[in-house]
Amino acid sequence: MLTLKEFLRLSNEEKIRMYNQLREEDRLLARMSDWSPGGTIVLKESNDPKVIQKQKEMMEQLKKDIEEGKVNLL
Repeated sequence: MLTLKEFLRLSNEEKIRMYNQLREEDRLLARMSDWSPGGTIVLKESNDPKVIQKQKEMMEQLKKDIEEGKVNLL
């Protein structure tokens, strides 16, 4: 598994190729940085209740962090 720190040091072409090697949380942080994933698939649809619940929890945490001023999306 690739760390976000290692990922951010890669060239843009390598980032596109290695994007899916990041943890789910690090993929979010990578997208929030100046980098965008280009031709990679960012979200995978899932019917798995565990995956859906985890995504809900992540979005709630992000919403909370934005409200508390810990994250600025602009």
